[in-house]
Amino acid sequence: MVSKVIAFDFDGVICDGLAEYFHSSAIAYQQVTQTKLEQQVLESIRPSFYELRPVIETGWEMVALIWILLQGQDPESIWQDWQGVLKQGLLNWGVTQEELVNAL
Repeated sequence: MVSKVIAFDFDGVICDGLAEYFHSSAIAYQQVTQTKLEQQVLESIRPSFYELRPVIETGWEMVALIWILLQGQDPESIWQDWQGVLKQGLLNWGVTQEELVNAL
């Protein structure tokens, strides 16, 4: 007997989750940093977050991306060395991947 399997790339193909990723990541950021962000501040980084989404390898990194963008990191440097920027950010902030995973 031959089975047929149909696989879909749900995220970004069937459903565009960028708005939800941004929203959830911003909430997690605020939880970890114990800060409240004004909507206009969040809206100012939303376009860069959307543009840079392809650098993200796993979900928790989106929280770090929010943090990095809020600090004014140049998007070009993120494109060029996301893993380096991410690693340095975690060191500077004194947080772990696990903390960001749990917050998200």
